[in-house]
Amino acid sequence: MNLFPDSKMRTFFLIALFFFIIFLTWWSGILSDQDTRDQKAMRKLFSIPKEYVMEEYRGNTGGSGTMQRENLGLSARYKLLPDQSKSIETRIQNELWEALPITDQDILVHLNLGQDLLNDFAEKKGFYRCRTNGDDVLHGFNAKPCTDDNKSYLLTNCPVPGNPEGCIKKRQLSDIILEVYFPESKTLMNIVHANY
Repeated sequence: MNLFPDSKMRTFFLIALFFFIIFLTWWSGILSDQDTRDQKAMRKLFSIPKEYVMEEYRGNTGGSGTMQRENLGLSARYKLLPDQSKSIETRIQNELWEALPITDQDILVHLNLGQDLLNDFAEKKGFYRCRTNGDDVLHGFNAKPCTDDNKSYLLTNCPVPGNPEGCIKKRQLSDIILEVYFPESKTLMNIVHANY
């Protein structure tokens, strides 16, 4: 049985197959590069020196379709050397980080990166700093503290869909830029999450 009875059809099929393989190769390169770009952006956002060795990285680029970044969730964990931990401990004092556990439910809602991370925050002694950007979280260089003043409004329980009249206004963080440090294990964690 001959699938391509004439040579024009066979040539067309081989050309289409060739371009399909080229496209798949190009697309897989874009996707695999995304983690590398995200890791670089996180290092820049959190001012993490190259010398800090990343122990674990988790990435959920969220969304669906081409190049969408909705519901972005990234985390990185670094095991620090003694001199590196001293640098972080100085930052903690200078930047007025808060002591764990994190009790603000609005921050905890963003931590969709696994129950084990939530357990770390609830059970270990350490410090954290939460910031929000409100837009473009991964490149959010206008970040502000995660205080009620910097939360955006979410309209809920609207009697008429699409009409803000009669809705309940609730403040919430639309994104978080979270740093957590566990001095006992000399572990630094960085988390970025967005609901947009």
